[in-house]
Amino acid sequence: MLIQFSGEVSDNCKKYLAKKEALFESILCLVVSLIFITPLTVVAIVFGVWILFLAIGFIAILPIVIAFVPKKKSVEKCAPKKFTIRKDLIDIESKKDTLVKPLADVSKVIDMGEWYQMKNLRKYSKKK
Repeated sequence: MLIQFSGEVSDNCKKYLAKKEALFESILCLVVSLIFITPLTVVAIVFGVWILFLAIGFIAILPIVIAFVPKKKSVEKCAPKKFTIRKDLIDIESKKDTLVKPLADVSKVIDMGEWYQMKNLRKYSKKK
């Protein structure tokens, strides 16, 4: 059995992907910021190095700034161009790379109106 979809991703899908990527990057940056802010705060208080509070402020604002940086170019590279289901595998081709994933890893398919979102596609191997 072979099912193949190809074409351009809609603007609504690209906006959704950009928001999802921005949220992921913000959370990741927030976690990393907290890891750096904690020891910097301790050093600034204990040793009286008040200039470190400026660095703490910069690190604290970083996740907010990253959330608002446009993600259009990265979404364009990662957005699927061709999607093929064959036997027990899913091939997803984009400008950036091609992913091959086991069909068994799909736990849920959500109808988003103009496109479908597949959940739990964590494991993959690059084919290029």
